[in-house]
Amino acid sequence: VTSGRVDPAKSALIVGMCQLQGTIHAAVELVFSMPRQAGAFNFGVSAGVVHGVLGALSVPMSLVSPGVWKPAMGLRRGLNESQSQNKTRARELAQKLWPLQAGLFKLIKNHDRAEAALLARFFCTKQGWV
Repeated sequence: VTSGRVDPAKSALIVGMCQLQGTIHAAVELVFSMPRQAGAFNFGVSAGVVHGVLGALSVPMSLVSPGVWKPAMGLRRGLNESQSQNKTRARELAQKLWPLQAGLFKLIKNHDRAEAALLARFFCTKQGWV
């Protein structure tokens, strides 16, 4: 992310490096913005960049709704649970699943990284790859 947006060139380099390891498939969260949400334009542009980079590099992509993967990973938000508490649980789960990489999920700001890893884990498990 550069200046609050996904950097297409850097994203393409990362995807290209992954392709050097063999065939890849991207599991991407199916996202949408709420009406009048602050930053909705940048959010939409970033989602479009991800889709565009994957498409341009011919990477197969599956869109997965948060309403599908989060409950399957035990991250359904509780009645009295704040969004912040839910994101903390996501980081803690990622640390538990990947103890050798726990430092990658240590900081509060690492919640998106944790959720991305958990989405990937969900998708790989669903495909029978894990």
